[in-house]
Amino acid sequence: MKIIINNQFVDISHLKDITRTMTLDISRGNKQKKDARLEFRFSCHCYSRGPKEGEVIPPGLRIPDGSFKMPRDRIFCHVRYNLSLLLVRHIDQLIEENGLVHKSRHLNFFATQLVTSDEHGVMQEIPYYVFMMAKKKKDTNQPPKLDIYIESAYPDDPSIPAPVPKGGAMRLSFVLGEVWADVR
Repeated sequence: MKIIINNQFVDISHLKDITRTMTLDISRGNKQKKDARLEFRFSCHCYSRGPKEGEVIPPGLRIPDGSFKMPRDRIFCHVRYNLSLLLVRHIDQLIEENGLVHKSRHLNFFATQLVTSDEHGVMQEIPYYVFMMAKKKKDTNQPPKLDIYIESAYPDDPSIPAPVPKGGAMRLSFVLGEVWADVR
């Protein structure tokens, strides 16, 4: 998967759909769902940003978004793109550690920290908002799964209000377990 930015190909294959499994904590009856299948899809918001008010999108940085009838073109963002290279690893770590996520007012949820290294190899934790929307799906002749759409992923940015959590932090297995049991 490649896109053209400033007449050069940029590889976005690291954002191809991925499948993982996880044990979910189902709130009804304190049960668990072992090896629940999680399928992740990624939006262009992981490597692009919306134009600021009055900003003209440079032609070589235009990322099409939205529908044909309601286009919402975006701007390729090198910072978001570089962080997107770490996104799958971040998701894997969130699953492996059953990390903390926050629900938002939009009924999605987000993770907030990313460990990365600077140019000198020093590890640092940065605010990184990864917004996810999960839905339980059952395809014909297939076991149920959770379809998780990564709606956006971006670092802390003074021009974008930080997300407001709805309630306290929760373990990923519990948030996904609620979706599995459909108790949101």
